[in-house]
Amino acid sequence: MRNLIFAVVGIITIGIVGCVSQTKIETKTEKEAINSAQSWLKLVDNKKYTDSWEEAAEYFKSVVSKEKFKIDTSAIRNPLGKVITRKLMSVNSKTSLPGVPDGKYVIIKFKSSFKNEKSAIETITLKLDKDNCWKVDGYFIR
Repeated sequence: MRNLIFAVVGIITIGIVGCVSQTKIETKTEKEAINSAQSWLKLVDNKKYTDSWEEAAEYFKSVVSKEKFKIDTSAIRNPLGKVITRKLMSVNSKTSLPGVPDGKYVIIKFKSSFKNEKSAIETITLKLDKDNCWKVDGYFIR
């Protein structure tokens, strides 16, 4: 009987947590940033590293050359293989981040699965650029 009570409490807790996480609604700004991140990731997924560099934020391009980005990204992404799944984990808006100029930023994390890496976290930082569009300013996989 005691095990049944714990099971019921566990189910209720899971249900409450599930409802809370499902009711989190991203702002219009965050939705725009998510769309930009997903478009940019499609370029990377299709090994269009030069195109993805072209679509990145101005500050990013001033810090990382096109050739270095292409070499580094292909060295990291190619061994992972094709993307199997990518699920939004979190979205956070910031106005300052360490080591970069202040501005409007959105940090997005995806739980991703690749052919050769079953579980990875992709973190994409987007910046509202001079053209008033959200552009990738950082990309990390762990």
